[in-house]
Amino acid sequence: MIAQRHSRSWAMVALTAGLVVALVRPLAAVPPLSLLGTFSGSYVQSGSGTPHTLQIEIEKQHRRRLRVSVFAMNQPEYQGPGKLSKDNGTVTAKTRATGKGAPRFLVTATVSDSGHTLAGGYTIRSKGRADVTGTFSVAR
Repeated sequence: MIAQRHSRSWAMVALTAGLVVALVRPLAAVPPLSLLGTFSGSYVQSGSGTPHTLQIEIEKQHRRRLRVSVFAMNQPEYQGPGKLSKDNGTVTAKTRATGKGAPRFLVTATVSDSGHTLAGGYTIRSKGRADVTGTFSVAR
């Protein structure tokens, strides 16, 4: 009889712990910001003080997954996937131009102003050439 009560109490503890975990997890989750739209601004290449125009368009968003297009002055159009972090704090994107051996435009941005401003760094990687880096800032 004592063993039966003991197993019931452990079962009750396990059930209670499972319910607490199930309830706390959704409360702690932050819903993703909507980043759909066009962000316009400028970028500056490292070693150069001349700003150029930049436009980042978030074409599609499914939860935290993004479809990104990048239009930069003196650069081809880049397209590719992106991702919004779980805390809505950063966006990363790995875009590329079209064609064989096309360059890649890698973006890491901090999200601010409730998703209306993106600022951060970029790297352009081309096969057989040194990486080009710089910073950018865009807003909608």
